[in-house]
Parts: sequence; C-alpha cells; structure tokens
Amino acid sequence: MFSIITRFAALAGTITLCLTPLQSIAQSDPLSSAETAAIARLRPFRPFYEVSMANYPTTVPGDYFFTDTFANYFKSGPVAGDQIVFIGDDNQSYIFRIIGVAGDSISIQDSALTINGVKVERTFVETRMADWLGNGHPGEVEIWSETLANGATYQVAEASLSRPVRANFMEEVIVPQDSVFVMGDNRDNALDSRFPPIRGFVPVDTIVGKIVTVIPFGSAFSN
Repeated sequence: MFSIITRFAALAGTITLCLTPLQSIAQSDPLSSAETAAIARLRPFRPFYEVSMANYPTTVPGDYFFTDTFANYFKSGPVAGDQIVFIGDDNQSYIFRIIGVAGDSISIQDSALTINGVKVERTFVETRMADWLGNGHPGEVEIWSETLANGATYQVAEASLSRPVRANFMEEVIVPQDSVFVMGDNRDNALDSRFPPIRGFVPVDTIVGKIVTVIPFGSAFSN
C-alpha cells in the first residue's frame, strides 16, 4: 500500500496537466489499471477526448468530455446506462456504456439485448449515411433508441448490411461481482465486453468516472 501511495505522490503533478487519455501516466513506472484509475480519480471532472467511432452516434473523434470522478459516484455503485471512462489492461483509457452490473444476466439475439430475462425496449429512429467505421467511407447505418429497465435512454448505431454475426449474438453471461458489462453505442464497430479475452468484463476499480458533459467538437465538424 505504501508503494502505491508513494507513486501517487510522485505522479500527482503529471496527472493534473494531462488533458489527453492516460496512456502517458505509467510510462516511467508500470502501474496496474486499477492504480492508474485511482490516480486519475484524484482530479475531479477530468477531461478526455474521443479518438474512435466506437461510441457513434453519441460521440465521434474530436469530441471532448468531462468525467465525474468524485467518490460519491461510486458509493452506490455503477449505474446501467452511464457512459464511463475506464483503464484497460494496457493502461490506456477507454469509453463505453454500462449495460449490466454485478449479478445481471445478459444475452443478445439478432442485435436485441435481454437483461435479467427481459428484452430491452428498442425503437427504430432512422437510417442515415455515416462514416460509422471511421475509415472515410460513409455507409448506411440504422439508428435505434434503447431504454433500460431503470429508464436510461440512449441511441445506438447498427450497420444496415453485412452485420458481423459475433457482435449481434451472445450466449447468456452473468456479470461477476465488482465488475460491469460494457458496450459501445456503435454496436458493429466496438471491441467491448462481447469480445473476451480482448475486453470482457470491466472491473469496477478500473473505472475513472462517469461522463457528465460532452463538448461536441468532432460532431460539429463531421456534420
């Protein structure tokens, strides 16, 4: 424990200046993902920016956002529907949405989520042309609205054609203690909890915080 505190003190000056994802925090001294997350939480409302299309249509590359890193967010535990920043095993920061918390059962059948035996409410919004792969080649994508059992509502994107089978079908899993199940809002272009061992369940102690404010710089230039 003492060694962790010592490293926190040594790195405190660095993290207060860090406006980018946190991969630079551990360059000089290897840390676990939980340690890196704990360091990041020392600064309330830490800023990050989006670097991928994994969370389209909610965020796109270039969007900035702030996370609530106050301890009171964690007192009641993570909440399904929240978008969070967490630290992966590679000590880089990732952005995904919590779909399930400890004890929840989750399965996917033809893109439709079932949580604790109940299908998640889905409403078709529109079909649009968008660069959903982030490769400079727009394609047709469907936008859907999902509403979780707790009332959390958000939009997701799904490719209209050639949907990858593995992303849209998943046998039932049970979220273990002290973990969450996360998914990108861009359902056909996100390496999230559907893809162990690449991602799998996310330990709660690696969460930096909940996204509370988005500044849509990237969205403004992409429209």
